[in-house]
Amino acid sequence: MPFKGKYNSFLKDDEMEVFTEYHTVLSRKPDGSHIFRQFFPETRQMTHKFSVSSDKKNKNGLYQEWYDDGTLAAEGQYLNGKKTGSWYHIMYGKGIYKDDKMEGEWKESDKDGKLTSIYNYKNGKRDGAFIKYDSLGRIYNEGIYRADTIFSQLEEKRNLSENEIMPMLASCTSDDRKERHECSNLALLNYIYKNLKYPRMAREYGVHGAAIAQFVIDKDGSITDINIKRGVCQDIKDEIIRLLTNMPVWNPGFKDGKPVRVLYTLPVNFQIKG
Repeated sequence: MPFKGKYNSFLKDDEMEVFTEYHTVLSRKPDGSHIFRQFFPETRQMTHKFSVSSDKKNKNGLYQEWYDDGTLAAEGQYLNGKKTGSWYHIMYGKGIYKDDKMEGEWKESDKDGKLTSIYNYKNGKRDGAFIKYDSLGRIYNEGIYRADTIFSQLEEKRNLSENEIMPMLASCTSDDRKERHECSNLALLNYIYKNLKYPRMAREYGVHGAAIAQFVIDKDGSITDINIKRGVCQDIKDEIIRLLTNMPVWNPGFKDGKPVRVLYTLPVNFQIKG
């Protein structure tokens, strides 16, 4: 099915349409560079926009991502295919990339702009001092990372992991918590791999990309508050909801011996092979 012209209203006057798919469009600028845009096609919400070199091999210049509701998810610059300079990422906050790796101080804030954490990075790994803040702006944990591993932290937080138990699939019954946690992670991946179906229309139209789902495992182990942050297209979004709604039974998470609600973020990659 031809899609030529579908997204021309998003192109600027100096851009020429090169190639359009059901959910993407590639345009060319007078200097020979290209701009790639991806959309949630049913609403025409743009989810990706970035510049590409004239040979179409490397990202160059401004890069932006959005969730399906229009929330900015990432923004920064590429140089010859590598992240560089100041970046914002909704998961990691604001900081610097050098040669495609996170460097120096990264600050994360909540949706209201309140500072929630500060981490230091070296060569893409957490390395150096870190601080975490509560909702009132008070420090509730701080310490030091070495090569992505906590080297030291506040005394009252060292035994926190003993008081917190993450949700795990009920099919995993080992008495060893670490083994049970590893079993649960593997069982979740196996469930997704065996039950995920690539929607027919999405496959026929060549729709592909990484979906992002969030859901809560409630105090009774039930799955609630399913929220597809990025669905790629409506059929893929519906498939992820179906998959999460029919997940195997979970045991809830616990904190200080009491069941708690736990938010999960799950990326699901849809890629057409061949």
